[in-house]
Amino acid sequence: MTLIITQTDNVTSVSEDGLTDSYTIKLNSQPTDVVTVTITSSDSNQLTTNVATLTFDANNWNDEQTVTLSAIHDSVAEGNNQFSIINTATSADTKYNNLSTSVTASVGDNDTVGLVITQTDNVTYVSEDGLTDSYTIKLNSQPTDVVTVTITSSDSNQLTTNVATLTFDANNWNDEQTVTLSAIHDSVAEGYSQLSVTNTATSADTKYNNLSTSVAADVGDNDTVGLIITQTDNITYVSEDGLTDSYTIKLNSQPTDVVTVTITSSDSNQLTTNVATFTFDANNWNDEQTVTLSAINDSLVEGNNQFSIINTATSADTKYNNLSTSVAAGVGDNDVA
Repeated sequence: MTLIITQTDNVTSVSEDGLTDSYTIKLNSQPTDVVTVTITSSDSNQLTTNVATLTFDANNWNDEQTVTLSAIHDSVAEGNNQFSIINTATSADTKYNNLSTSVTASVGDNDTVGLVITQTDNVTYVSEDGLTDSYTIKLNSQPTDVVTVTITSSDSNQLTTNVATLTFDANNWNDEQTVTLSAIHDSVAEGYSQLSVTNTATSADTKYNNLSTSVAADVGDNDTVGLIITQTDNITYVSEDGLTDSYTIKLNSQPTDVVTVTITSSDSNQLTTNVATFTFDANNWNDEQTVTLSAINDSLVEGNNQFSIINTATSADTKYNNLSTSVAAGVGDNDVA
């Protein structure tokens, strides 16, 4: 005594996309009593049938009855799997009682794991002027355990986020959670930079564990290099009569290394300064330092002239190295022919 199974094309395949399949079942011989065939899925969370039982008797034992199989459409990324449908007969006909056979069914999954990132206008831009930006993150499928996503900046001295971790589970996996990015406002002229924020998942769900994706973030700087000169009344004038004048100098932004500014007169026989060099660093870059100018009192009738003081920076900070600016200085003569 047997249960005769006939599969379409000798295989049975279904998928979560809605593809169903079927097989037929009948008895191999006429039973002496009613035979009830119970149809059972090996995993009813993944594979189901349209009928739970079929009944055969002395009249219909040779009639094929159809069992239709469907995949359970869920949101979990299980991957493609194989399950079975067990067909078990019970009957007062002892030859058929407890007779059993199974059908193997392939089940295709339509879910994939992934971290879904959505950027505003598909770009992320922040600046030291206070402009922030954000992106959202959610999972691509329902996890089988809690997923913790750790948010890490590639340079936390330049770019920061409002959250360090996000948690997703079977209930909120499809809910977008927001990460807001901000630039660190410093005084260093780094220029425009492109950094990234890495989103790394850890979970007991092995499909999500160690999954990672990054978001590129453009960071605008509001600092520039420069030597800032401030003249008294916006002019500098000295004379051989002893009139001196001065200007101050400071850096426009915090240097990454010591900056030495060398003070040079365009004609040291006519115009001199009280200092030859100034030193600026990360601590005093914004402190004004004073250069006092004096005319050289000679006995030559040169007339009034204009000279200049050149201020030249040297530094291991390449943005400041060789930066130069000059101050025009009028020099009055006190000699007559």
